[in-house]
Amino acid sequence: MAQQSPKVWIVKSEDKGKALSESIRMLEDLTRLISDWVWETDKETRLNYVSNKIYDSLGFLAEEAIGKKLSQIGVFRSPTGEPIELDFRVPFREVRFRAENRDGGSREILVSGVPVFDEESGEFLGARGIARDVTEERYTKAISEQLAAAIERAAGFVCLYDADDRFVLANRSFMELNRAVSDTLVPGTPFQEHLEHLISKGLVPDAAGREEEWISYRMYLHRNPHGPFEIRRQGGRVLEIREERLSDGSMATFGTDITHLKTIEGSLREAAERNRTFTMNVAHQLRTPLAVLRSNIDSLVDQTNTGSLKRDVDAISRMVEQLLDATRLETLEFTDSDQVDLVELCQDVVSGLAPAAIKENRNMELVAPDESVIVAGHADALAIAIRNLIENAMAYSPRTAPVSIEVTELPSVRVIDQGPGIPPGVRDVIMKHDLRSDRRGGDSGVGLVIVGRVAVQHGIRVEIEDGEDGGTVFELVFPDSHRPARE
Repeated sequence: MAQQSPKVWIVKSEDKGKALSESIRMLEDLTRLISDWVWETDKETRLNYVSNKIYDSLGFLAEEAIGKKLSQIGVFRSPTGEPIELDFRVPFREVRFRAENRDGGSREILVSGVPVFDEESGEFLGARGIARDVTEERYTKAISEQLAAAIERAAGFVCLYDADDRFVLANRSFMELNRAVSDTLVPGTPFQEHLEHLISKGLVPDAAGREEEWISYRMYLHRNPHGPFEIRRQGGRVLEIREERLSDGSMATFGTDITHLKTIEGSLREAAERNRTFTMNVAHQLRTPLAVLRSNIDSLVDQTNTGSLKRDVDAISRMVEQLLDATRLETLEFTDSDQVDLVELCQDVVSGLAPAAIKENRNMELVAPDESVIVAGHADALAIAIRNLIENAMAYSPRTAPVSIEVTELPSVRVIDQGPGIPPGVRDVIMKHDLRSDRRGGDSGVGLVIVGRVAVQHGIRVEIEDGEDGGTVFELVFPDSHRPARE
């Protein structure tokens, strides 16, 4: 069998001179096309040729490098990073070479080369080779390795499915959680098959008895990621899952074990319910003895020194009612479909407070449009807020001074008193939950805190300003109003 001749450059010209020129042009074309830069040195290892690709790496022209040694441009380093002297008389491959570019930035380059000797004398003539800039490549690799290490050590669960919904990879926490179905955690396994195995092993308690329904719903969440959701797993574990669709169509799943948080949440909920029940029971039990005490004071023959005592009992009674209001608010819920007529609501509240106003010989005036003023909200919660504003106005106005309630078409409710007013610096904090005294000192500020809570729940803006004839104007501006806030 005839031996095949080695592959050589295809040169069309038979003239040796032209053939040589043609071969040189081929070499130059390839030198321009490859991403590495090509170099050659003389016997003193000074560069006598370097391709213009060096500009892409180091920012200076090839002509500027001619006559220099590579060691004058950068430093050769061992695999562990120590500087080394390179022997150009022996072949070398991908030796680390660190150099600074014109802007002072450090570049990581891999240099390969072979020595050139005279065929007759064996004299060393120089070396030639290539150099490849791997700065970005090394940086990207380092970042990828750090990211992979971080994901692997993450306390949460991380897994990735490709655009065809087939398993790609997962971190250690995810693999440990699903150890019972590890055969489905191999590259290429469909996500739905993984779900089916979870259910067949009894690892999803909520799916028992409704397997197909659960898988269908879980696949819907998987294909239409829209925010975190919870899944109960074996052993009472609760996971919060969040899925993100990546730009290439793949799906990243992130999970956190929130079992401990759910336990704490349940305990806090039970404690809050116990506290709420206790508060309501105490408040209800205080109502009757306070009413009896007030009646007994009123029946005393000598009323000379009972004024202060009556005020104290009334203040305690009001505080008890406010505590009941605050407790009720914690359980009230409303939807966007709940609507209230402010005119009718304020009429009911004013009617309920009329006996107290008559008892104090106080004039209470309601000004409202003839037509209904409808707003979104919970009627009981809004009634509690408006009643507390009116009671607050009655508490701080002189007994003979009127209290006005206005319903506007903005829509809003204005409560106007004739009290001593509120300093501007106090207005921003008077309804905060951490306030411990009322606007003008002395009594509890629970009533205004309740108003603030209702306002937050309903998106109401509370404005406080001085009245035209003194006193204070509290205004509840409902969300439908587009009026700009007052200065």
